Amino acid sequence: MSGLVDWERRLLTIRANIATGNIEKLFGEEYIVIDLLKVLYEDSLDASSKVELLVLLESYGGYGGIQSSSVDQIIASLLDVFHQYSGRTEGQSLFLEQLLLTITTLLVQYDQLDGDIFKRSFEAILNVATSPSNVADTKRLRSCACQCLIQFEEWLPGCLWKEKETLRKILKLERSDVYQDYLLLVVKVVEHAICNRSNGNGSPGVNSANGNKLDRQFSSEPQEMRQMVSMVMENVAVLTPSGLWHIVLSLVNFIHNLPEMSAMIFKPLMLHHMATMDISTLHLVLYLQREFEKEVLTEGEEKQLIQRLLTSISHPSLSPAHRLFVCHWTRHHSLSCDEGTYLLPTVMAERYRLCFFPSVFDPPDCQLAKLCLFNLCFPPLPEEPSGVAAALLLGSVGYLHKLVWHTGSDRVAVVLFRALFHMYQRHCSKSFSQDINRFLRGLISGFPYFIPHALDFIECLRNTTPDSPVYTEILSLLHHQVVTTPEDQAAAYFYFYLQVMKSASLRTEIEPKSTVKFLSYLAEHSIMIDDGSWLLGNGILSVIQNLLVCHGTEDLYLAVGDLLFYMMTYYRDMDVRDKSLFLYALLTSSTDEKIRGLLRTMSRAQSVHEALSTILPGALDKNKGQIIVLDMPIFSLDRTDMTAEIDKTASAEEQSEADGTVEDYIQRLQKCSSFLTASYSLSLTNDKLEKVLAVTVHIDTEDTLEKVKDIHISRLEKKESHLVTLAISPRKPLPCHCHVWIEFLDGKQTYKCQTEAVTLTLEDFLLPLQTDLSGGGASDLFDLIWQWCTNNNDQDDGNIPGIESVKVLHMSLSEFTERTNQKLHRYKVSDTDNTGIDIRTQLSDEENRKIFGKCNNPYGHGHNYSVEVILRGPVDPVTGMVMNLTDLKKFMNNHKSVEIHNFVSGSFHLVHASYDHFSAALALVKELD
Repeated sequence: MSGLVDWERRLLTIRANIATGNIEKLFGEEYIVIDLLKVLYEDSLDASSKVELLVLLESYGGYGGIQSSSVDQIIASLLDVFHQYSGRTEGQSLFLEQLLLTITTLLVQYDQLDGDIFKRSFEAILNVATSPSNVADTKRLRSCACQCLIQFEEWLPGCLWKEKETLRKILKLERSDVYQDYLLLVVKVVEHAICNRSNGNGSPGVNSANGNKLDRQFSSEPQEMRQMVSMVMENVAVLTPSGLWHIVLSLVNFIHNLPEMSAMIFKPLMLHHMATMDISTLHLVLYLQREFEKEVLTEGEEKQLIQRLLTSISHPSLSPAHRLFVCHWTRHHSLSCDEGTYLLPTVMAERYRLCFFPSVFDPPDCQLAKLCLFNLCFPPLPEEPSGVAAALLLGSVGYLHKLVWHTGSDRVAVVLFRALFHMYQRHCSKSFSQDINRFLRGLISGFPYFIPHALDFIECLRNTTPDSPVYTEILSLLHHQVVTTPEDQAAAYFYFYLQVMKSASLRTEIEPKSTVKFLSYLAEHSIMIDDGSWLLGNGILSVIQNLLVCHGTEDLYLAVGDLLFYMMTYYRDMDVRDKSLFLYALLTSSTDEKIRGLLRTMSRAQSVHEALSTILPGALDKNKGQIIVLDMPIFSLDRTDMTAEIDKTASAEEQSEADGTVEDYIQRLQKCSSFLTASYSLSLTNDKLEKVLAVTVHIDTEDTLEKVKDIHISRLEKKESHLVTLAISPRKPLPCHCHVWIEFLDGKQTYKCQTEAVTLTLEDFLLPLQTDLSGGGASDLFDLIWQWCTNNNDQDDGNIPGIESVKVLHMSLSEFTERTNQKLHRYKVSDTDNTGIDIRTQLSDEENRKIFGKCNNPYGHGHNYSVEVILRGPVDPVTGMVMNLTDLKKFMNNHKSVEIHNFVSGSFHLVHASYDHFSAALALVKELD
């Protein structure tokens, strides 16, 4: 008695351990199973506690309490307990049932299906199942035994075939609700027999050498199996719907594995259940009709079955699940194919078309099922649908559309998108795409959180009709709606809008500048929108990555660069800033091809490593960072235009120079900076190269110029010219010659070569006069400047400052003389001819002092000048020279030092006197020769 009390306490402990999850540790003890089996023999322990102990043994015995070597002993003990209580069913029925279940579970779980203990257990359970049906209180026990035998037959097919006559007799005598269990057992036995025969195994009759294995036999006679099937079919009417469902699965195998079976054997079952309201039973009828079309039911009976389906679609007493089931079978049971296009039968489509029209009382799933059937009632409409068919199709989604607008439900929206997809898939015309655009425009504007569904929808459209422009049209519509959305709405639904941007950035047909502008707004207001979150930042960077891959950098370089610079500088999340820095470095140092190649492989770490090695210096290849200098140029750099301009910063002083002073004019000029805009055409001249990448044009500037920025070109193909514009800022307006180097990428190697130099002449630096002379104020301006030159005496040494101006005139000397005589006669200081008469002798001392300053010294005043002699003349046809260079050299050596007296200093008089001297000397040389 004390032992039982201890077990009651232990049972309480076990329940507590189950609640806390520590039951495995308890059953890991060495003698727990032995103690448990001892308790099962005690009559004083109530049956419910014993059942609980058996369930524990079955569920947790594998954690250590039951070993494979001791399974036979445990099952033998359980059989002894079963035999001890089998004669006393009163109050012990539940305990006996659990004993059978535990024995069966242990045999199957530990694969003990071929020994003596299995044979003993099988015979014990079979005796219970075949015991007389008139024994009181044994129905549940016999039902449990049938379920155990079904498991044995499942694991050892054919082990019950030799008991078929016994089971047949029991079926004839059984009148209780256990009949269904016996029928399920017989069906399982027949199923295995039919399947074994179809596999060609015949009757194996396997017997073990020691006689302990159970005999497994099958019949090879089709007649015998047909009799068993006929017996099953005659009694299916007494089965419950759940029991009949298990029969359906076995009937499927009967149909597939016994060709000799006549399909007419199923006709009573189909006629009996044709009008049933049970789903499983109706499913059996429809399945048999599908398998044996025109073999079981007559044409009239088949029409009755279809009519039954159609009337059940909108039956108010049926559940939504039942109506969905009916719609499914209506769609797949009656479809016909006409040249690859599926249609409902003509009679069904015309007579029962309105049965498929959704009603306001249908749940969303039923509406979708009806819409699919309604859509199949019409053949594909033409490109421009019109008439009743188009109106009915568009009106059929009206209830769903209103339901979405009034509820904002995601589930209803998905149903609407699925209905539109089925409609467009069948009638993919321009008119329907416009209607779809209209639906989406309203939905997305009112419910931005439908965007993921809309994107999935148009992706399905693209996969279905890849040649149709509907995907790009709808995506462009969504993109336009996003970029024009109000700022407060953009901040509230940024996550959904970024999904549209991510898809739109992959399409080259959609203009990307508005996308960058929208992203810039999100980045600049990230603190206010989402507190600078990681989610927002990575969403923006994902769109930028797509833009760089699909659109390149030529048009987006500045906009994307500014956005990335802002994010890597001011964005709050450090991970986003690091990624922005990486993309910025990639943008500013790589070509489009490199950027695409790297960003397309960002999903694989190894590929990213390999892609990075092509752009980072000193990567895997030791020759990767070397630049090969080519001896011959492969590019042509041709000058197309050169413009000298003034950058006016003092725009406030816009007045005529005739109304101001020279000092004001000089101050204005000092506030202006001049620059040259040089345009060159760059082309590839090497015939062996089809294209080059990452072209960089570098100008070696002299000290007289500011440094010119390098020009970067992502791609240059053969027979293609690229316009290169150079902004040149001169420090001094002196002629110069600048070398040009071009670096480019061919394959994975970088090359460098020299091309035509950029040459700047004095003429390139000439600027227009920075005043408006169109009103005739040239004379007044010149009078003002002349007065300033002759009267300004601010120098400490008393010298009068002057102004020198150089201008290249495209005219002859005679034209120049005529023009100066007309316009500048009043400003002429002196008239001198080539005799070198000193003009100072014709002026007064006061005038000489004002004009010539210290050069007016009466005792003489000298200057040293270096003169460069340039010869020009006709070419001697005999010698091919203008003058013999030997004679010229001898002449120049004889005239290294020349003194010219009575000479007024000044560049004009210097050139005049030098020309007179050397031309006379050269003429004398020629005469002497």
